[in-house]
Amino acid sequence: LTTEIQLAIDSATLVNKQLIIEKDTYIVNAGITIPSNADIDFGESTIKRESGTGEGDMFDMIVNSDITQGNQNINLKNLIIDGNATGLSPHILLNRFSGLKLSKVSESTLKNITVINTVNGEHRDGEQTENPASGIFFTNGCENIHCSILNAFFNDVTGITIYKSTYITIDSSVTSNNGGSGIGSKDSDHCNFYRIHSYNNGNTSFPAPSDEPPHYSNISINGEYCVVNQVKSYNCTASGLNI
Repeated sequence: LTTEIQLAIDSATLVNKQLIIEKDTYIVNAGITIPSNADIDFGESTIKRESGTGEGDMFDMIVNSDITQGNQNINLKNLIIDGNATGLSPHILLNRFSGLKLSKVSESTLKNITVINTVNGEHRDGEQTENPASGIFFTNGCENIHCSILNAFFNDVTGITIYKSTYITIDSSVTSNNGGSGIGSKDSDHCNFYRIHSYNNGNTSFPAPSDEPPHYSNISINGEYCVVNQVKSYNCTASGLNI
């Protein structure tokens, strides 16, 4: 189904039409790329990674098409992304992948998107040999992205990561049972977090220090001029909210 979905996205974008996808579960065996000016209503469908633990079976599931020059005006809504991570481990670099990865994307919106069951590890300061990834990953200078109802469950390690990106707004979010943080940011200024509910995060075994288990905050914000408002946070292995 990967090819059919990709063709539908490219065709609709080419003629500046919104693509509406019929609600279903779609199994994919390769990544789907999103071009600039794409407007997609997934109709509450699930995009699920085909099961497999061999080399080549892991891939960033949904990514923007131009990670070098960047993409603009991407609008995605009503989607569940299932990484189907049974049998995978964040200890193994090749096992790491993002559910939704936006790199150098600007002037875009996400609405009602949930990512579950990815394996990603922490972003490790962007070191590419570490396969940096997250359930939902904003990286490499994303800017001016407004997200409403952005959720992440059962990802190992972190649910939502913002890395070296600015003016990212997350309004209404639930993150729980992720191995690392529910939401984490690094070197990301001018970001806004409203109506955030995060609990039961931080129970991964990665990385595995010899003397104590790892500690992750439910919400970890690193950046200047950020706003955090209306937060409910409980049950995690480090801080509820770390700024």
